[in-house]
Amino acid sequence: MTRIRQKIHHVKAVQILNALMKLVEKNAIRLVWIDERYFSRAKEIFERYKDQDFSFTDCTSFAVCQEKEAHDAFSLDKHFDVFRLTRYP
Repeated sequence: MTRIRQKIHHVKAVQILNALMKLVEKNAIRLVWIDERYFSRAKEIFERYKDQDFSFTDCTSFAVCQEKEAHDAFSLDKHFDVFRLTRYP
């Protein structure tokens, strides 16, 4: 949402966020909350990949994807390519 807000507009980011939340309500996509376990794994990723400019938010996403064995991600962020995740849209 941050990237959409920065590159397009806040109103569009809110629209997309609301559309995603409707998909969550329909169980079409899963929303995962970051807990201590994911935070710790994200910290490990953040520290390990010092040659990359991953945000900590990126690292929390990577930690969740690893745990859930996900190979796809809804993201416009090129860092997901580096972490070998297929980005959508």
